[in-house]
Amino acid sequence: MPVLADYNSFIGTHWETGSIANTLAHRGVTAPHTGQPYSEALLMGVGGGAVMGYFSFAYEGYDPQARILTRNTFDPWDALLSRLGVVQHVQPCPRPPLASAPPLTPGARCPWPCCPTPWNPSVITAP
Repeated sequence: MPVLADYNSFIGTHWETGSIANTLAHRGVTAPHTGQPYSEALLMGVGGGAVMGYFSFAYEGYDPQARILTRNTFDPWDALLSRLGVVQHVQPCPRPPLASAPPLTPGARCPWPCCPTPWNPSVITAP
């Protein structure tokens, strides 16, 4: 993983726009129309901008639910980087996808390590 020497800017409204704006500013990249570092607002627009959408779910045996979308949630990171012309070197995890693993049997321990936190213990046992 590349390391940015003397990088100390960790501000931002959203993770994708904040991290890109901070990194570009650190590298001295400026917007050609202003000569200033790229703003998060501009980067949000480049990544797909604000949207309005909703999803409704109605499954038998469950209360109906609705979700309102106010941002582009469909790969804004990839859209933003590709529209900026940033070359990405994606390195997928060499481990097999979790979806291809067999389901846990009752009482089995989870084979994947988890970050130990009070709400996410490091050892998970199937019910």
